[in-house]
Amino acid sequence: MRGGNARILYQTTGTHAAWPEAGPPANLVEIDEIGDTSYTLRRARSERRNRSSAYAGVHLGSYDVIEISFSYEPQAQANGDTVFVALENSLENETLLSIAYTDGDEDTDDTHGIWAEFVVTELSRTDPYDAESTVSVVLALSASRTEDPEFVDAVATPEE
Repeated sequence: MRGGNARILYQTTGTHAAWPEAGPPANLVEIDEIGDTSYTLRRARSERRNRSSAYAGVHLGSYDVIEISFSYEPQAQANGDTVFVALENSLENETLLSIAYTDGDEDTDDTHGIWAEFVVTELSRTDPYDAESTVSVVLALSASRTEDPEFVDAVATPEE
């Protein structure tokens, strides 16, 4: 991901499905004014050894960890802080969130990202006396997801 261009979007309604051929999935809402972001990818692995060699190689399995952490300013949200409500609901009820984490606008050619179902594993809100509030979030790939994560290349929606 290119620094400073990260976007985090979540699907407000509907069922998680594969990323469309053109344009973003329906009902995506961008979380405005995000601060620093980071993500971790890790795949399950197994080492294969045999008697004739001390080490014969590593075989990679499916992703066992995809984690995204970010912060945002709740007062900057266009729809009030409905984002916090969705995140809090995910944490309390283990509700799946369909999340797109991209390196640019989701409806622009050459934007790359991750599209998957996550749950919130950490959520904190800081309300300092003399500064803007900040919400910090950690999302983890859900074990109960309905689809495998996708690494997507966005394609602009064709103009009609």
